[in-house]
Amino acid sequence: MKSMIQCMAMALSLFTHAAWACSCAPPGDLETDVPRALKYADAVFLGQVIALEKDTAREFETYETTQFAVKSVWKGALEDTVSTRVMTTCCLCGFQFTVGQTYLVYAKQRANGDYHVSRCSRTKTAEQAEAEIQRLQVGF
Repeated sequence: MKSMIQCMAMALSLFTHAAWACSCAPPGDLETDVPRALKYADAVFLGQVIALEKDTAREFETYETTQFAVKSVWKGALEDTVSTRVMTTCCLCGFQFTVGQTYLVYAKQRANGDYHVSRCSRTKTAEQAEAEIQRLQVGF
């Protein structure tokens, strides 16, 4: 019986693809977590999504380039518009944005210059981030 279960498990493993999961620590309070997030991020800004472009050229990988009209900047040397490029495939922690929505964005800059946003960052809609935006405006 044990060998039958082992054979079945091995057979099933032949038909599976690699899987990744997004697991984030729960956000902390404003006074401790926001200064830490500011320190870690390369850019922190309030921006409205003005364009989205999906790139599905590779099998099992979907990327999304999001262009923002920047309204406020708390960290980083940003222009009036900034773009992020994020892998949005399944469970890979890439943050998905909506055109027309305004977000508080915490982004990391990659070596190639692209900004990346993760669901594990403090990025959220401006509506969800009202208290955080007010705290950022006052400063830490």
